[in-house]
Amino acid sequence: MKSQYAVFFILALTIFCPVIDLSGHFINLAEFYVYFLFIMGLKKSLPVYSLKVLSVYFVAFFVVCVFTSIIAFKPINNYDVFILRNCAQLICLLSVLYSRFITIQKECDNESFHNFILQVFYLLSLPAVVVLLQRFDILHMRELVLWLYKPQFFFLDKQVFSEFRYTSIFKDFFTAGVYFIALTTGMFYFALNARLAKLQRMKVYILIFIIYLCQLFVSRTSLLIIPLNVVLILLFASSQNFLSSLKRLFFLLIIVVPLFLALLSVFTKANFIKGDWALEALGLFSGNRNALASSSSYLVMQEWNEKFFGYVLENPSILFIPNHDYDLKEASSTGLYTDSFYAQEIYRYGIYGVLSYLYLVIFLLKKYFKKNKGLFIIVFSFVLLNYKGGNVFFMPKNIYLYAFIFSAFLVWDNRQQEQK
Repeated sequence: MKSQYAVFFILALTIFCPVIDLSGHFINLAEFYVYFLFIMGLKKSLPVYSLKVLSVYFVAFFVVCVFTSIIAFKPINNYDVFILRNCAQLICLLSVLYSRFITIQKECDNESFHNFILQVFYLLSLPAVVVLLQRFDILHMRELVLWLYKPQFFFLDKQVFSEFRYTSIFKDFFTAGVYFIALTTGMFYFALNARLAKLQRMKVYILIFIIYLCQLFVSRTSLLIIPLNVVLILLFASSQNFLSSLKRLFFLLIIVVPLFLALLSVFTKANFIKGDWALEALGLFSGNRNALASSSSYLVMQEWNEKFFGYVLENPSILFIPNHDYDLKEASSTGLYTDSFYAQEIYRYGIYGVLSYLYLVIFLLKKYFKKNKGLFIIVFSFVLLNYKGGNVFFMPKNIYLYAFIFSAFLVWDNRQQEQK
């Protein structure tokens, strides 16, 4: 029980720890706590494949940062350090939690172990509650979140979004959306494959549905990717036979989808959500290409990417002598700016950054395709998400969720292999 309480405490502290603003520098105290935990538990550290891959990537990315800064005649910058710090935290917490889960699974039978993982998922779902509290502004939650977590709206005006979009406890909308994508994907895979009572499994499905509804106030990206991951899990990552998976998919299509659309219509008419904003993304599911093509976000993103890759074709030297700039902004980098991680990686680190990233995703995907399809789908969704935004593998706060899912699922897999 002691190890279980420790996991609850570690994740509650790291996920919900407020952000301190010191003269414009945002300090996350949870980061120092993670390093402390790792150092204290260093003797218990176990050789895990994921840790090896992440550690090699950390070293490779560090070398890339130093090398490209030298050839570009520019210093190591804040972004370099930011990614290295988050990668280090993910490595440290994954190591800590993996050893804790090894201890827990030795102390518990199957039912107790599965119940514990489920309870942690409930804890990690609380950021969705924060979204709802912000929507209704209970206890002045909108201002409280701004004060506690210092979300960054960049070139967006926070007042424009104060009535219909919320970052929860995260630094921006995209980070929040990625968190909920990873959370719901992990929850659905676990509920579908773990030994849970029918009532427990139904509670998880209802919770996932509620979290998905919350995305109407968070991110259109999560509105798109969560259903995609659910379908992928049903078809390729279920312990049930293919026919049973098809039955669940059929249930999803004839009951859950109409229910969601009905609620969307009611919420829109009641001015509870900004329906036109959400429908821009959901138009993709209708099969209407014009709906997607008319999306302002989609058009802007496509325009940015076309301009950037057009520049690369005209100036291929950027692949080998990159800019290594941190301050890449639309206003100051017209024709070069894009939100896409892949384009930004080329701009900052050239072919060297791309190769280090390819090492990370190829080795993780290869391993998880054989070992755990749920983790494979999560990593695959990250590869898709990186087309739209920054490096989602190493987002602040999200890395603590990843550490839990990776460690819990890997230990769960080991337990299942031992019992066969």
